[in-house]
Amino acid sequence: MTCKIDRHVIGEDPVVLRISGRITGQNVNILRALLEQENGPLTIDLEDVRLVDDEAVSLLAIHESKGAKIKTPHCISVSGLREKEKQSKGRFELGQATMWGTGF
Repeated sequence: MTCKIDRHVIGEDPVVLRISGRITGQNVNILRALLEQENGPLTIDLEDVRLVDDEAVSLLAIHESKGAKIKTPHCISVSGLREKEKQSKGRFELGQATMWGTGF
């Protein structure tokens, strides 16, 4: 499965980047480049993401700290993902998704 990123803009509302699939490897670099182009209010919708790596979680955490709204399954924040990873030593499940990460 690959990563798909859709950019939605409706009127004056914040830009929404809706991501599905896996955010790993080269997909993280693509997402980073897209995020660098955004300069206004931003929502990153991760509802359909099935897998992220530690680099993706770090990137999302940076943008969350800069004010981006991160929409994740079950209303878990990126900082919550990091905490779950620490507790489970690298692997954790979120809804139907299995997330992997190391070195947070």
